[in-house]
Amino acid sequence: MKTANKDLNYKLGLLKLAMGLYNVSLACKIFGCSRPTYYRYKKAYLEGGEEALLDVSRKKPNPKNQVLLHISEAVLSLSLEHPEFGKQRAKPSKAPHGTIETFYPGYLVAQDTCYVGHLKGVGFVYLQTAIDTYSKVAFAKLYVHKNAVVAADLLRDKVVPFFEENGLRVQWKNTNKNIF
Repeated sequence: MKTANKDLNYKLGLLKLAMGLYNVSLACKIFGCSRPTYYRYKKAYLEGGEEALLDVSRKKPNPKNQVLLHISEAVLSLSLEHPEFGKQRAKPSKAPHGTIETFYPGYLVAQDTCYVGHLKGVGFVYLQTAIDTYSKVAFAKLYVHKNAVVAADLLRDKVVPFFEENGLRVQWKNTNKNIF
């Protein structure tokens, strides 16, 4: 039910925002949906109210795929009596494939970007992160773009000055050449 409420709130929010802004295009841009989707939601709402906006599953149950009642009851009772049996039949957990060898701070710095959200008046916001794999020291900075320029900016603005203040250098690949 939570998913249904979430979808309903999303659709109602889109409709209310478009009415409040008097601008369907801007509301669709903020909500990240297309204008035809908006008009489909609006038509359903005008025809049937909030209930028409609820997602209705179009899948028809297939009785051939259903387990017989006595079998499902036996499996359920066995799992309740012996909950540890499930672990024996599960797939083995994914083990790491190889390791990363780092010999000193600054030898290897890992970087990544993740989407944070959308801020009104600002736009999309991304978090650029960098972590030294030896010392586990992490750096982070928010940006409104997601590209190589901001990745380099994080290194130039935060990572390299930190290492230089501590008498260390960030290495490029596994050579003795410095990045900056």
